[in-house]
Amino acid sequence: MWMARLADENCPQIDRDAFDAWMASAPSHRIAAERMGAIAGRVETRDPAQRVALARMLERPGAARPLITLLVAGGATALGWWGVHDPGVRARIADERTASGVQRRVELASGDSVMLDGGTAVDVDASTRQVRLWRGAVMAQVAHGRTEPFLIRTPQGSARAMGTRYSVRIVGHHTIVTVIASRVEACAALGDRRCIRLDPGQSARLDAQGATPLPAVDTLAADAWSHGMLYADDRALASVVEELNRYRAAPIVLDPTVRTLRLSGSIPLTDADRALASIAAALPVTIEHRPDGVLLRLRKKD
Repeated sequence: MWMARLADENCPQIDRDAFDAWMASAPSHRIAAERMGAIAGRVETRDPAQRVALARMLERPGAARPLITLLVAGGATALGWWGVHDPGVRARIADERTASGVQRRVELASGDSVMLDGGTAVDVDASTRQVRLWRGAVMAQVAHGRTEPFLIRTPQGSARAMGTRYSVRIVGHHTIVTVIASRVEACAALGDRRCIRLDPGQSARLDAQGATPLPAVDTLAADAWSHGMLYADDRALASVVEELNRYRAAPIVLDPTVRTLRLSGSIPLTDADRALASIAAALPVTIEHRPDGVLLRLRKKD
């Protein structure tokens, strides 16, 4: 059963891609998944015996078809506990989603906007000015003159705008909040120190331990990704390539001899050819295209 697989944080990408194909193959499939998401606020717990019984049913071959029928027919309540709050499941049926390497701006009826990074999934409620981030990252541009606060929630906490521009990114099991302009109140869902007020250039990590201040950042560099760029200031090539690979299907691989080369400049994030050309122009490396990606080697001296 798809929901069982996707609830596992170690679910392979091939299964996630197959789920997307399954969702697109028939309207009833999307209805079933969306119906499961809609009951999130109504069903919070289930008896342990019911959970065991359902898990065993999901493991049986051919279980998916009767479960889909049950969901579409209105019996989804019995499955409500299964994955409705799991980020991996909710990300698959979120209001707005971007594929890996694709960025997109979403304009809200409230006058606010959010730039979705590649591989991002959010639910949006413009009427209450709330965004629920399930995966990836967003850069919020907050409208002035509104009485109700603009809020971005993640599984680890929330970030409430007290100004204009800030980013929220989910990394593993924690959330990073970075302020570009004005102020933001970042609050963890758990831990001892729950809330931190952040000024421009400040950031915080939200996780099970609470809200933790992080070292100051350059606001220009921190804002660059929302404009499709990566700013490098004497940065190791290995670190730059790690960032670029988040936007690529075929990865860039580095020969050990070039990993520690230092790079400065502006590099396109979502234009693979221009990014590689920028690196080759700035550093003594050659580009070797392979069926499974790109290899960067140290350029031989003449």
